[in-house]
Amino acid sequence: MVSAVITPSDQRRRRRRARVNQADIAQRLSISVGAVSEYENEKAELPFELTPEDYERELQNAIRAKERGL
Repeated sequence: MVSAVITPSDQRRRRRRARVNQADIAQRLSISVGAVSEYENEKAELPFELTPEDYERELQNAIRAKERGL
């Protein structure tokens, strides 16, 4: 089994392509937009014991919601 490493900049690129804004991700993770920006630019880790997997899950949820028009 091959495991892919997803970097914050990869996640940022996918978020932008899906036209999901940082404010939506921040709201879903209950953190500030600044914290999302610092994470995506690889300047800081996610706060409050959040993991890249948490970001990924909420990014997928945001993309699905956008596809459904929510």
